[in-house]
Amino acid sequence: MNITRMNVRKLLAILLLISLSMTIPTSALAGNNGKMTEEEIRELVADMQSEDNQTVSIQPMSGTGNIVVMLTAGHCSQHTGAAASGFVEHELNFRVREYARQELQRYAGVTVLVDRPTVQCRWPHFTTWQQCVSERVQYAHSRGAHLFVDMHFNTVGGGQRGSEIFIQNPQHPQIHQQSRQVANAVLTQLARINGLQTTRGVRWHNDRQFISNRLSTEFGMNSMLIEYAFMDNAQDAALIRTPGFLRQLGVATATGIANHYGLRLAGPGGGGGTTPSRINYSVHTQNLGWLPFVSNGALAGTTGRSLRTEAIRVNIHSAFAGGVEYRTHVQNVGWQGWRRNGEISGTTGRSLRLEALELRLTGALATRYDIWYRVHIQNFGWLGWARNGASAGSAGMSLRMEAVQIRLVPRGGAWPGSPDGAFRTPRGAISGTTPPGGSTPPPPPPPPPPAVSISYNSHLAGIGWQGIRTNGATSGTTGQNRRMEAIRISLANTPVAGGVRYQVLSRGLGWLPWVTNGNQAGTTGQARPVDGIRIELTGAMASQFHVEYRVHQSGHGWLSWVRNGATAGWSLQGRQLEAIEIRLVRR
Repeated sequence: MNITRMNVRKLLAILLLISLSMTIPTSALAGNNGKMTEEEIRELVADMQSEDNQTVSIQPMSGTGNIVVMLTAGHCSQHTGAAASGFVEHELNFRVREYARQELQRYAGVTVLVDRPTVQCRWPHFTTWQQCVSERVQYAHSRGAHLFVDMHFNTVGGGQRGSEIFIQNPQHPQIHQQSRQVANAVLTQLARINGLQTTRGVRWHNDRQFISNRLSTEFGMNSMLIEYAFMDNAQDAALIRTPGFLRQLGVATATGIANHYGLRLAGPGGGGGTTPSRINYSVHTQNLGWLPFVSNGALAGTTGRSLRTEAIRVNIHSAFAGGVEYRTHVQNVGWQGWRRNGEISGTTGRSLRLEALELRLTGALATRYDIWYRVHIQNFGWLGWARNGASAGSAGMSLRMEAVQIRLVPRGGAWPGSPDGAFRTPRGAISGTTPPGGSTPPPPPPPPPPAVSISYNSHLAGIGWQGIRTNGATSGTTGQNRRMEAIRISLANTPVAGGVRYQVLSRGLGWLPWVTNGNQAGTTGQARPVDGIRIELTGAMASQFHVEYRVHQSGHGWLSWVRNGATAGWSLQGRQLEAIEIRLVRR
């Protein structure tokens, strides 16, 4: 459908703003009072001076790709954001988001989500912009988004100019580094726009964060909040008025995202449609961090520099159904569980080397292609090629993996090289080929021993301690509007050393300290609801099991399952938890 923004509607919005005598919300900084002065309110009376009758074409969301990106236009018609130099921020944000959406949907292997189809507020019953932001992040999480992009324009008093991108702070190092990589890729594209300054760079707040960044961290998503330009700076305002500038911003944003994830344009000459399938991969290397994605046999990593690889991400773009799964052998850890379609295998921030790698295809892809791969390791250099789930690298020899090459070959096609010596152990070398005629991936790991269990007991309003529940059973109540106030969690009959730790978000107190192994998290006798919870395993248990949990929340019902320290519940909504289910899943 087509949506034309009318001058009449904008005039009504401006008249409403003029009538305000109270302070109103500004930017989305968590911890800020969210208020504007009367002088700042006066800036909101200016009307848009360009593209008055622009028609925005809203197209359906893209199909089921491997990477899911949420593009959100900051603010909305109800929570308008800042204004200056004749610009209303939420309208600029929406235009840039539309250009970014249209460009990103040209790529294969990506699903593009948007926060709303028009400039109108999607949640008009909310009275604050904080609630709207929270809903957007929760929506992205419920749709499996990997990346949350929050688009804005800035005001500061006229003395600043240029683009800057805010990401999550280093409190969660892995998410921070991933978001920093994609933000740098976008900033590189923005720097190519004539006249736009990008020297403000990629930034973050250590003491307070933008709400979208903080909530994305709680849900395990990468995120970035882009401030494209300063509306109250004369030079930036002139750029904004330049025909085509907003389109350049949107295209640069989409191109940076596509480059970071190794996406290729769909259709003839690109990486989608009926063109050949493409395997993309990126490694995290000692001292260098995440290196750019490469494809189809190119080298990822380094040689001749004695630098270890520490983690890897792999995705595949193809017209055929299916995907790619992979696992790595990590120093002091051994074989990790299988990861898939762009997830991280390995570690970052722990200085642990990768030693070996296995990959396999799934679905129709496994009937169309063989996946071949080889690694460059310490003391040996390039080893032989392995395929379809066979091991490549070494184990038991304390040798670092330094580089990798991965190729797709049509099923039964020519081998890329010799498979001899693809995997080395103290007892000798092993070939990288599996029996002819088909893929033989390793068998799935065995289920958890029946004896191991996770137990939990909730303290509920009007009931007290309810009693112990185990292994996925419901603790708490539903349909009774009865708040959970505290919880105790413990493990029993663990096959390896380790335990469980957990913390709760207690109304009025914030996140309470972590507690472990049956101790109480939360309060009793104070009528304080629990609004959120995080649970994670410790010791060797964390390397052999995931802990998964979901909560029943007032006003929302059962939320999605999360795992391994992610937040269950919304920290900004003030909605109490009423029930919980917890389970262990072997890696």
